[in-house]
Amino acid sequence: MPVAPEPEPPSFKQRTTELIAQLRQNPDGHPLIGCSCNFSAQELDSMFIKGQVGYGGVYLALQQETGLCPLWNAAIDAAESGHFTSLCAPNNVSGFGFDGRRYMSFESIEACMTHKSRFLATHYLTPGGRYYRGESLKDVCYHYNGSSAWHKLVVDVAYGMLVRGQRASQ
Repeated sequence: MPVAPEPEPPSFKQRTTELIAQLRQNPDGHPLIGCSCNFSAQELDSMFIKGQVGYGGVYLALQQETGLCPLWNAAIDAAESGHFTSLCAPNNVSGFGFDGRRYMSFESIEACMTHKSRFLATHYLTPGGRYYRGESLKDVCYHYNGSSAWHKLVVDVAYGMLVRGQRASQ
């Protein structure tokens, strides 16, 4: 008996179109940031601009380690740093680690990305974690930033990333 061929996976354009539709349906910051996006490093890099280009592979590795969706993880960093152009301390692309006087410095951008991702996964997205309120971007925002507009900014940045990636794939 012949075996039916496996269906082709959705194209990059189909995947970005689906995520854009989800954002349009839910623009208030409630997407789950632990979701899987299934993008390649090259596809992620096509969504980035300025200094963030080239870090797609790092976001994929962090997804494997922490479960954070690379799109949301990258959008947080882009929103906090102007796509890696405005750092609050050496190699700090996420505005992470403010103690009331200064921000944390890191030995590399990758070290900052890793520290922030692990901290988010452990303390914000794990039930029982110190800052856990749920797994949506808005839930994370409550303690991470506290601004009523921050999670909407991150959604807008993610939307822009998806649109850039879609345009690059044409």
